[in-house]
Amino acid sequence: MNMMVLAGLRPEIIMDVTNRALTFWHYQMYQELQYQKALNKRSCDNLTQAEETYTTEIMKLNALLQKEKRNTEALEKEVENQARHMGELQDQVVQKNRHLQNLMAMNNKLRCNTSTLQPDDGYDATKPKRRHYSLGLQTLRDLRPYDEVLPQNSSGQAQDFVFNPVTPPTRPDERRHFVTKK
Repeated sequence: MNMMVLAGLRPEIIMDVTNRALTFWHYQMYQELQYQKALNKRSCDNLTQAEETYTTEIMKLNALLQKEKRNTEALEKEVENQARHMGELQDQVVQKNRHLQNLMAMNNKLRCNTSTLQPDDGYDATKPKRRHYSLGLQTLRDLRPYDEVLPQNSSGQAQDFVFNPVTPPTRPDERRHFVTKK
């Protein structure tokens, strides 16, 4: 149909119409190319900006990850040290419990020894009552291992604790002189 319009026209007019049509088509292609270049440039700029942003974010996250790894390693070492320390403390508790059990056994043995008193031959006010007490360990130094340090007084000497037993009287007339504080 387009050919029908040009039929019968002079060649100069046909050439002019063709030339204008080609120029218009060329202009449209040029504009399309410029538009595509602008879109490409905008997309590349956005891509570059996104890459820079994400690169910065990745670097921050990597730094944070490294920091958290170091913190995790430090905490794992701390947990390991605490577990080792806990094991040492448990060993010490076991040793102290053994020592306590031994001391309690000795105490029970000594109580059994002290409960066997000699019978009185009658009460005589001029004679002191005869009682046999076996106290065994009497100072803190006897109760503590040799490697523990005793508390020191102001002069720098170790203070020993001396156990002085107080036994309540057994006869009713002696009890009124014995005062207990509650």
